[in-house]
Amino acid sequence: MLRLNVGIISLAFSGAHESKNIEVVTKESLQENGKKLAAGFISNIVYEEKDVALRRLYTIAEKVGRENLVQVHPDCGFGGTDRNLVEPILRTMEKATDEFTQSN
Repeated sequence: MLRLNVGIISLAFSGAHESKNIEVVTKESLQENGKKLAAGFISNIVYEEKDVALRRLYTIAEKVGRENLVQVHPDCGFGGTDRNLVEPILRTMEKATDEFTQSN
């Protein structure tokens, strides 16, 4: 994956299977390969509280270095998501992202 001719690697982190992606990347591996990370840090399937998503975002940033985290997004698309959950998920993502970007 780090050998791909792309500048940004996008990974999901919130699902049971996807949470293992935290073991795939490190600050050093990204920097050595000239890559940045786009992180799917909030579930696109179930509603999560802001604090849950925010903790995950901080964990990702600690692992890869804040300077290497250049984009955030939901884990995947919303094609299979209950329509009533899409807006609350996006609002929570926005709140968590705002709090994260305002912190040091």
